[in-house]
Amino acid sequence: MHNEIELALKKATAKVKKFNQNMSSGGRNEREIIIQNLPNAIDKTSGDGEFIFSQRQLYYAIRPFVMEAFGGKQLNYNYFCQVITDYEADYGEIEGMYRDPRGTLYHPHTGEEIPLGTIAVQKYNRPTWTFNKIIFIEKEGYFASLRDVGFPEKYDCALLSSKGYASRAVKDLFDLLGETDEEIQFFCVHDADAAGTKIFETLQEATSARPGRRVRVINLGLEPEEALELDLQVETFENKRSRPVADYVPYEWERWLQSHRVELNAMTTPEFIQWLEDKMEDHGVGKVIPGEKILSSEMESNAEDFVRAQVAKKILEQSLYEEQVSLELDRIKDDLDLAKLHIRETVKEKLESNPHSLWSLPVRQIVQDIINSKD
Repeated sequence: MHNEIELALKKATAKVKKFNQNMSSGGRNEREIIIQNLPNAIDKTSGDGEFIFSQRQLYYAIRPFVMEAFGGKQLNYNYFCQVITDYEADYGEIEGMYRDPRGTLYHPHTGEEIPLGTIAVQKYNRPTWTFNKIIFIEKEGYFASLRDVGFPEKYDCALLSSKGYASRAVKDLFDLLGETDEEIQFFCVHDADAAGTKIFETLQEATSARPGRRVRVINLGLEPEEALELDLQVETFENKRSRPVADYVPYEWERWLQSHRVELNAMTTPEFIQWLEDKMEDHGVGKVIPGEKILSSEMESNAEDFVRAQVAKKILEQSLYEEQVSLELDRIKDDLDLAKLHIRETVKEKLESNPHSLWSLPVRQIVQDIINSKD
């Protein structure tokens, strides 16, 4: 009886709290409060349009409006992000706002790693004739293992990760790469679970954040049927709610995924690498080999570089180049020693007049002035 009274009091208190929140907000819901105050929050966050700003900064500018309207209620960040996504789908992207990096792009042969956010994609330039494949992998943990065995270089394949679902930056990068002149294949690797099937589907198909890809993404799996054929460890869990599954999944496997999953991590590192290499052999287009025009141009460029290096070496040896350098350094030695006595003060003064410079630039300028004074 005591518990029933306590429960009834809690329900009554919740109703009163909700009524008071509705009264203080003028009957408006959170979405309406966010959108109504968006222009003011954008102006505040951007310094009236002078600076770019992150989505999280915009959240903190909006939050006080929601708290005031709903009696101190906290604004959920994920809900806020969904409202912003819906708003941008209707009215276009918010100018000056960027989303923080949520994933990494790895270039084969160069070893370059790029934290992937909206700003990085806007500035991205594909390295020419370096890779003709790119794999989106749900798990970031496999990056190090694949790099360690030289997988990206062996298959001329870029690696791309985003924790969980592909971010809009990932989708934009796929579309951007698809518009370049060089041939490229797109692949997706994911867990054999309900969320994994949706990760592939939302990477390829349209969402509220982005329209569908303008390129075809090849689904490498892992799919449930293949996972069982590989005799991988299956996780079983209680089906408390319906889990969304991608449309391409057959009905019997859709039901299976409501209470079962197999993660990529069920494979050992050697097993995963072999599995992925087998997929590449089945679907990949082979190594990057440019056309004859590019290859001929590269050959001529290399020939010129080698010849120039050999000729320069001969000329330098014949002209006593090293001896001439030593003589010139001896000529400015006293001036250099004198400048070293007050080098920190001089560098500090130059940096104060040009604060965007690195300390090495003033040092270079001091040396240049000494050499010029001797001419």
